[in-house]
Amino acid sequence: MKGKKEDQLDIMVYPCNTREVSDGKWDILESFVQKNALPLRIKISCSRYNILEESFQQIMKCGPQDLRRRLYIEFRGEKGIDYGGVAKEWFFLLSHQMLNPMYCLFEYVDDKNYRIQINPASGVNPEHLVYFKFFGIIIAMALFHDKFIDNSFSLPFYKQLLGKKLFLRDLENIDPEFYNSLVWIRDNNIEESYRTISQRLRKH
Repeated sequence: MKGKKEDQLDIMVYPCNTREVSDGKWDILESFVQKNALPLRIKISCSRYNILEESFQQIMKCGPQDLRRRLYIEFRGEKGIDYGGVAKEWFFLLSHQMLNPMYCLFEYVDDKNYRIQINPASGVNPEHLVYFKFFGIIIAMALFHDKFIDNSFSLPFYKQLLGKKLFLRDLENIDPEFYNSLVWIRDNNIEESYRTISQRLRKH
């Protein structure tokens, strides 16, 4: 890690009930949050049944400084004081809605790997870029306010968030079969294999 620790947060975003990072890195994050937290609070009021759209409209109107204030989440029509539990539920429900097929923004890696990656067809949604920006803000807010999100992204996605260099082996996390094929091509004489296959085909 180069430079001051507070300036470069080499922290991974892990959802649900896992925190697969060293205690030292979480100490850096907590120190960063404490130094950058602002007084007062920001209130977000939304319906459970339209949580993504209503949260989107309110969050995108806020400046970066507003989002560093203490969160006060209110589900419309429900009485209660948010001591952190409501905010925790808001992050969980909101991140779950990110996978709504209607938005065509994210998809599962495959039917056996339920980690999330960006949907290559996201462009069918004319507002996909602004929604990606919104989800980036939500991930940053979850980190800043020490809350969990519902979904787990693929390793290459995390590395891109952190500006880390991608390597061929990272493809194994998304498509093991394709990865193994590329490794085989890299490690074997393709021309010799091609001649062997051609000879066998001619014999048949």
